[in-house]
Amino acid sequence: MIAFFAYFFLGARSLSLLIKKKWKFPRFTGKQIILSFLVIFLTGFFFFLILSELLICAVLFDIFLLAFVSGVVFFVQLPTVAAKRYIINKAKKKRQAIRDLIVIGITGSCGKTSTKEILYHFLSQKYKVLKTEANNNTEIGVAGAVLKKLNKNHQVFVVEMGAYRKGEIKAICDIVKPKIGILTAINNQHLALFGSQENIIKAKFELIESLPKNGLAVLNWQNRLVKKGFKKKSGLRVVKIGKDIWAENINAKKESLSFKMVLGNGKSVNIKTKLAGRQNVENILLASAGALELGLGLREISKACLGIKDVGIKISKRDNFVVLDSSYSANQNGVMADLEYLNLYSGEKIIIMPSLIELGPISAEVHRKIGKKIGEICDLAIITTKDYFSEILKGAVGSGMEKENISYISDPGEIFKTINAIKKQKIILLEGRVPAKLKDYLLKKEYNN
Repeated sequence: MIAFFAYFFLGARSLSLLIKKKWKFPRFTGKQIILSFLVIFLTGFFFFLILSELLICAVLFDIFLLAFVSGVVFFVQLPTVAAKRYIINKAKKKRQAIRDLIVIGITGSCGKTSTKEILYHFLSQKYKVLKTEANNNTEIGVAGAVLKKLNKNHQVFVVEMGAYRKGEIKAICDIVKPKIGILTAINNQHLALFGSQENIIKAKFELIESLPKNGLAVLNWQNRLVKKGFKKKSGLRVVKIGKDIWAENINAKKESLSFKMVLGNGKSVNIKTKLAGRQNVENILLASAGALELGLGLREISKACLGIKDVGIKISKRDNFVVLDSSYSANQNGVMADLEYLNLYSGEKIIIMPSLIELGPISAEVHRKIGKKIGEICDLAIITTKDYFSEILKGAVGSGMEKENISYISDPGEIFKTINAIKKQKIILLEGRVPAKLKDYLLKKEYNN
């Protein structure tokens, strides 16, 4: 009887979420489809046992169900693991066959995608360059790029490297064999998965440790954890951003960024770009170090900066509001930097964002800090996920924001209605992975009251 009520409650709860359109459906892959059919079959068999009054069998079936499903998942995984190994080994052989290829690896807790795009833009002025696309920065994603896109005509391969645990960046390096490694920054991103800050540092430095003795490491020396984790390696050359290359006279405006880039040998050049956000200074310096290593001159880099686009925050204007789209991903450093950029604008400042994930024991503290920054800068905040909303609220109210100006709203239509009710000029920052439908409403004008 207890089991019956437990199943009834879970079923009613699921039905309620479905009716309220709060049920989150997974993206169905081949494996998920097989497992879904298995679960449906097992559920039907379970109720057959109950209806047939074979209650003892039903109880035993329920007890061993988890073990049975786990076994099936294991066997379903076997072909996937075998296929992955085959693809990776094939990619390694193809990479080894292109001996003159120069590979530049880029990793870090934040800024790696922007740095990759900027460096690709620089090097494309002089070389035949391939880059990994979007967020395909895993071992299998990089292997796929090697097999599908890399050819003997490419001179340089710019590889973004991501990781959720130790060993993953080393595995990517084993495939592509980088000669230049760029470490953008280290923070607390994915702390819950790595287990400790020390593990994150070690994981990011797998790129630097994988470089050959005649290689080059480009390190963001302005980042405390990068400095902490660096250990000298015999023969490896090192360029330190903030020490060997740095920026002076930074001028960040709403739709432009300019500064003077200075080298340790006394040479310098003025940089001007249409990129939004002061954080792109570091990204440009990191990419410039890689470009200088491959023979680009300061003037070539300065000229190339004028043509950089589609990197970082994307700005769209519509009716009486401006949308600052930084919805690619989110981490603490990025949120803080984007809020500083939002503060350059005049008007009703609004942030829409989910809570950050995978921060482990520091989650509450990080969200309070974000809330504090939101309270200092924003007039309205909409948080799209419930986790740690109370911590964001606490931080925002503590820094002066009225409680009614920060809300938890997950429905895209409700969010759009809330924004539309404000008649003033609005500046809307989309931070992190906000609902896709909301972006449709704001950017593509798809909304019916």
